[in-house]
Amino acid sequence: MKRFCAQKGFTLVEMAIVVTIIGIMIGSVVAGQQIATNARVAAQVSQVTAMDSGISKFRTIFSALPGDMANPSVRLPNCTAFPCSAAGDADGRIGTAFTAPTQVPAAGSIEAGAFWAQLAAVNLVRGVGVNGAAAFGDGYPAARIGLGGYQVGTANNSRLYLINVQTLGQITAGADSGVMTPSQAAQIDRKMDDGLGNTGSVLSAGAACTDAVGVYLEASVTKDCGQFYAIQE
Repeated sequence: MKRFCAQKGFTLVEMAIVVTIIGIMIGSVVAGQQIATNARVAAQVSQVTAMDSGISKFRTIFSALPGDMANPSVRLPNCTAFPCSAAGDADGRIGTAFTAPTQVPAAGSIEAGAFWAQLAAVNLVRGVGVNGAAAFGDGYPAARIGLGGYQVGTANNSRLYLINVQTLGQITAGADSGVMTPSQAAQIDRKMDDGLGNTGSVLSAGAACTDAVGVYLEASVTKDCGQFYAIQE
């Protein structure tokens, strides 16, 4: 005579517990990712604010823009070698005027390169070497969020901009070629400005970053955005 052994399976209660645990684990991962993103956004905002403050202090002390100073090797300490020692034309601008947010100043601009070196010479910017090469994290500051770092230039409206791009001298050109996601860019814009990428003091860069009226395309998870930060009236 055959014996039939009852096979023990999961009860509804046990299955509910398992599903709940999985849900908690997934929720914890998502929450952790959001916390990390929020921290990077806050760090980016603090970094831009600190650089703006450093530039203001430089102008107050030396009555000149860094990079635009006519005789930096005489006026600044530890500034006897290129690019720090490169003399600007003292016209109150950095390099040749560009159009924000559709252009980026040339990475090789003498004033733009000397700009960061001269700030570094008087300890008014972090993460930049006085005699650094034209690369992010060396002669140019690396960004606290995503890829790339900062350039600087004067727009045709005479406003000085910090420009967050992935590659020196290049604006974003298509999906996933930017510094950050549209959601990250939107958070930064909302913290610093009006939350729209085409108005105010924070402007978006990259065709896939916002729609036609400047609303960030926050559903996208690819790095489609660069940003322009207007500083120094």
